[in-house]
Amino acid sequence: DLGALALDPLRAQIHGSQDHQRVAQALFKAGQALMDRGDVAREHGRPDLGRQLDDRARERLLRAIDELKPLLDRAEPPFDALFYLGRCRELLFRFSERHEGLSLSASPRDYQQREQEVRDPFLRISARDVVKVGERGEAAVLGSWGQAAQTAMEHLRWMNLHAGYDARAAIEALSWPGADDR
Repeated sequence: DLGALALDPLRAQIHGSQDHQRVAQALFKAGQALMDRGDVAREHGRPDLGRQLDDRARERLLRAIDELKPLLDRAEPPFDALFYLGRCRELLFRFSERHEGLSLSASPRDYQQREQEVRDPFLRISARDVVKVGERGEAAVLGSWGQAAQTAMEHLRWMNLHAGYDARAAIEALSWPGADDR
């Protein structure tokens, strides 16, 4: 049922590695894949399996954040480390919404604080990745990392506003002329 992602050989494979970025990236990808599989399990009517997979994903995401700490403690952390930090926090934010009751209506202060924690790494990237353009460098535009960070923040905003939309319900609510005649 759980497949290869639930087998936990992760610790043995990454223990002792000095490449914090690569380890964090592997942990993030494993966490993201587990959350995706949890969504699929819930869609197939297996909420208990979905919760189990989400719990395993949460564990990996927290370990990924811990693995990034040496990189993030630098004066100017690398953009990719900041980006993975933001993505890990975003998935943990979604976990809290799904399983810990985090919502804007129930606790606006906590919700907004957690949302800001997700945005912070992306804002740090956007503030640093600025490229001067023009003949004399008079205009500043975002570099590729800054654009990616802006896109990630816009995606977070959009999901927070529209995640409850279900197109199937709207389509099923439509009535067609002559539909009852069949």
